[in-house]
Parts: sequence; structure tokens; C-alpha cells
Amino acid sequence: MSSQTFSKMSTKPFVTDNSESLYDSQEKEPSPLPVATDDAIAYVDKMDEGEIDSVLFTDSLVTTSDTGKELGEFTVSIEKARYNSKDCYLIHANSHGAIDNVPMGTSITAYVSKKIETLEQQHHEYVKLEEQHLDKKTFIVKQEDKYILNRIITQGEQVFRHAETYSSETMHGFISEGSNLLIQRLMVKKGIPEDCKFISFDSEAKLCHATYKSLDNHAQMIEDTEVTVTGIERTIQSYSDLPTTWQTCFLRDG
Repeated sequence: MSSQTFSKMSTKPFVTDNSESLYDSQEKEPSPLPVATDDAIAYVDKMDEGEIDSVLFTDSLVTTSDTGKELGEFTVSIEKARYNSKDCYLIHANSHGAIDNVPMGTSITAYVSKKIETLEQQHHEYVKLEEQHLDKKTFIVKQEDKYILNRIITQGEQVFRHAETYSSETMHGFISEGSNLLIQRLMVKKGIPEDCKFISFDSEAKLCHATYKSLDNHAQMIEDTEVTVTGIERTIQSYSDLPTTWQTCFLRDG
């Protein structure tokens, strides 16, 4: 696992002498605001603890290109934990490697409730370009009846900071990057309703719809063994950019 550590950021934006504000802090929520569908809400509400317990394990994978070249590694662990004296799940994910000799990676640490509700998440992304590094840190925390988002983007010597506040009602049906890793394991075993639209953040930390759909089972070689895998397609429907889609394959146990 990565040794990267995080410290909690202030829930109010701040700007140092060599920084500039990316956005003003806003208590007023942006428009339009997406809403999760009833089927998506019901899907999560019907999850029971036994189903979630069946997908608590660690995955360690090697990422390769279409030609078989090793590009990096990907590790995900989900385990029981405590957060503010309440039982929950702790999700760690690390993805590190290089594409076209450019080092890049992502680290996620999230506390998620038994109702798949994100309590806190720290998300770190970096790309080490030759001329300048790009580093993004996003922190989300649930406090009583609201969610607070803080974001710091470092590009070369420039530092941008952004703070946003959302009501818990607005975030109903929210799937963070951390809880996404948990819910996809559950989807492999339970299937996915047809009209299943959750809400999530796009690459600019703006709320949008997140959709999931099942892909056909197919055979895949893992080392010298042929196994049947189940695919899930996740799409982030950004309002300000083109949709972003990921296709992930799982064994039948999630």
C-alpha cells in the first residue's frame, strides 16, 4: 500500500501569497443539481450487512497495456472500521504506474457507512510531467446535515484552492470514488437495476449523474487459467465536459 498520508484541510478556503483562488467558497449550491433516481436510492437502501460483509477483501492487480506491457499496479482493500465511534467500512485504493513514461497515480481513503453513505474521503491524484507536476487533493467530509468539499490543485508553482458546501438532501444518492469501489463489488453479485442513476463528482468536482450497466460475461486469461468474468460499465455524465466511461471486469465473487 502507498505510504502517502493526508492531513485534514480547513473547511474554509484560504489563499497564501503564492496561491490564487480557483473558485470562491459557496454556501449556495450550483445549478443544475442532479438527482438520484428512486431505483438507485432503493438499491442502496436494500443492502444488508451480510451482503456487504461478503465483499470485504483485498485485491492486488498488475495493470497492463493492450500489448501486455506492464504499466503499474492497482490495490483495493475494504474492511470493517470505526468512524466517530460508529461501525463503518474503510476503503483504501492505490493505483500507480506510468503511461508513455509519465508517472501518475491515484490514492483514495474513504470511510463509508453501512448504508453506503460516504462519511469522509481523501482523494489524491498526481501526474509528473517533465516540465511541471500536476497534483490534486480533494477532501470530502459529512458534518451533521451537510457535506463540505475542499480541493487543492498544484500545477507547477501555482496553487488553486476551492471550497464548496452541499446539503445532505442534495447529496442523497451520492456515490464517491471510494464507495464506488464497494458498490461495484455488490453489483457483480446482485445485478444492476435498469434505471439506476446515482450522483457523483466529475473531474472538476461538480455534481453530475453517475450511471452503471452490466456487460456480458466473457472468458479472460489470468496467467495460465481461463476464468469467466463479469463486466460493469460506469459513466460520469459531466455537465461541462464529455462523459467519462470505465469498464471493469470482476470475478463472480466481486
